[in-house]
Amino acid sequence: MSPTEASRANKNILGAEMRLETSTIYRYEELQNPRNEIRLVTILHEVDSCILSCSLITCRLDSMPEYKALSYVWGDASHKHRIHCNGADLFVTSNLLTAM
Repeated sequence: MSPTEASRANKNILGAEMRLETSTIYRYEELQNPRNEIRLVTILHEVDSCILSCSLITCRLDSMPEYKALSYVWGDASHKHRIHCNGADLFVTSNLLTAM
């Protein structure tokens, strides 16, 4: 490997490490009223990314939102996949990713 190629490889590795270090893990906010609130996800379509992107909001059940239900714990929890949720990394099961 030439010095120029080695320099490029190091920059690529450092860049990847920087992205990993600066990535944010999604944290669920506590529901204010768990008996009357649910989380609803909207799947976003990003052309430039191979990673599924979505937004997650809290919604009151008494507002009677229209939704389809999926369990976020559905499937083998030992095999997780990264998606983007509200700009942060969220890890989901294979079954959930496939259903989404």
